[in-house]
Amino acid sequence: MAIGDLEIRMAHLEGAYEQINERLGALDQDIRELQNDVAGVRVDVAGVRADVAGIRADLGGVQAGLVGVLADGVTRTNDLRKELLARMDRQFFWLLGLLIVSIFLPIARSLGR
Repeated sequence: MAIGDLEIRMAHLEGAYEQINERLGALDQDIRELQNDVAGVRVDVAGVRADVAGIRADLGGVQAGLVGVLADGVTRTNDLRKELLARMDRQFFWLLGLLIVSIFLPIARSLGR
């Protein structure tokens, strides 16, 4: 094999190595960009998790407030029910009294004659 052929082959190998080196450099750059993107996504996910935790805390407070409001509503409803029953009892006894008086008043008049 002639020295010229060997030099040509060596030149082709050097060119191939340079192309490989350039491609590896580009791949290295792409990997670094991807790592930065992944780091950004991790930061975003951490922010979302913090937001969700805040929302959960807010919902816990809202839930506690609703429980309090519902308990107050139940208490108020029970109080109103008791008041209504007491009024109905009073009206029933008034009506019963008027009925008894209307029955016995004619009897008493007829006896009084």
